[in-house]
Amino acid sequence: MATIVKLSKAIQAHGEELQELSFKEPTVAHLRVLDESKGKIDQTIRLISALADIPISSVEQMAAADFEKCDKAIEGFFAVLGGE
Repeated sequence: MATIVKLSKAIQAHGEELQELSFKEPTVAHLRVLDESKGKIDQTIRLISALADIPISSVEQMAAADFEKCDKAIEGFFAVLGGE
């Protein structure tokens, strides 16, 4: 199951301009990122990078509003985990 987020401002990743990001469902390996991160923002940056297959430097180009939209999309994956 993938989740797509449309960006209000395009970012550059892998030599391409991206207008949207597609987030794959996290695996246990992705959850390990949460333990390795220093805080909520760092966790979110690392998860966006891992789940959308883009470099951290691309995540850092995002408008703050787009970052927040991506954070909410990622939280949706974890809401499913917590609801069972």
